[in-house]
Amino acid sequence: MGKLPESILDGKLVDSEINRRVTSASLAPKDGKVVIGIAAGQEKVSAISGALESAMINGLITNEFTAEALLKR
Repeated sequence: MGKLPESILDGKLVDSEINRRVTSASLAPKDGKVVIGIAAGQEKVSAISGALESAMINGLITNEFTAEALLKR
């Protein structure tokens, strides 16, 4: 499970009180637009993986260690 600003996700948005209260734009890319996440570190691997799997982001800037950890999942 990971957390994006004001949203909790686990491969998709988690049905939670916090997520029901959030008033923000949709997190999923629309109309083929590029949405790039920037994150690195072992503690972020789960959240990055969830964001990629749920298509909340379709691009990623990270470091080699984090990229390798994501590929091993």
